[in-house]
This record gives sequence, structure tokens and C-alpha cells, in this order.
Amino acid sequence: FIGIATPITYAYLQDSTPAVTNTFTPGKVATEIEETFDGSEKKDVKIENTENVPAYLRAAIIVNWVDADGDYAAEVPVLDEDYEIVINNTDWFEKDGYYYHKTAVDPGKSTSVLINIAKPLKEKEDYSLSIEILGSGIQAMPDQAVEETWDVQVINGQLGGGE
Repeated sequence: FIGIATPITYAYLQDSTPAVTNTFTPGKVATEIEETFDGSEKKDVKIENTENVPAYLRAAIIVNWVDADGDYAAEVPVLDEDYEIVINNTDWFEKDGYYYHKTAVDPGKSTSVLINIAKPLKEKEDYSLSIEILGSGIQAMPDQAVEETWDVQVINGQLGGGE
């Protein structure tokens, strides 16, 4: 009797278990800068996560004097003398020349505002003020990858300075 039950059970499992297809979609992270620019002032600067996984985002802010040909002046603009920039220090923190958004950003969503306003305070002959925002991101999970790559800490889903 035992010899008969085993082949029947095996046949039932073999016949009624459907094949499973595993589909793997690799995570991607890419960013896009969103801003309002009226020719002299940048306002409401944010960074969008344009790909398919939650990501932590950061930005470098590069400020230079640039002539009509796109060449940079040797003199670097001085904050609060040549230009003003108002940063959202509630949702962002600065470390080693980068501004880090404290919370991960879901795919298709944007950070809170990084720069409320940035504008020149004076003019320089033959040059205009250039304020470039360079956004970058890293997949939010696992925490260890973010911490090791950017030298920050993830505590309860929020980035910290790694001090």
C-alpha cells in the first residue's frame, strides 16, 4: 500500500505545480534638476528621482563668473558679497561640499526645495554669475551601501552627517 501512495502523491505534485518565472529588473538611479530661473535668479531648486527605485539624493552647488563665450573668470565669486543663496537647512545638510537630502525620494518624486533663492548681489564687468546644480543619487537600500559610498549615516530612514 505504501508503494502505491508515493507515486500518486509525486504525480499529483508534479502535475499541479505551475512553473515559476523570476523576472529581475535592476535598480537604476538618475536625477534631474527642477528650478525656476528668470534670467538672474534661481528659485525653488529641487532634484527629481527619475528612475525606478527609492534613492537618497545630493547636490553640489558650483558658483563661477562666466563670460559670453562660457569661459570662467580666475576670480571666484564670494558668498554674501557677490551673490546670495538661501538654502533649506531643515530638509538638507551640508558635508564635504555636498548638500544631502535627509530622506529617500521615491521614483518619479522630487526632494523638498534645496535652494529657496540664489541671485547675484553685484555685477562683474564682462561676466555673469553662473550657479550650477549637479545632482546625484544612490539607491536607498541597503543602508550600508549609502553609508560606505557617501560617508554618511542612515538612522531610522534619515541621512545624517556621519560624524
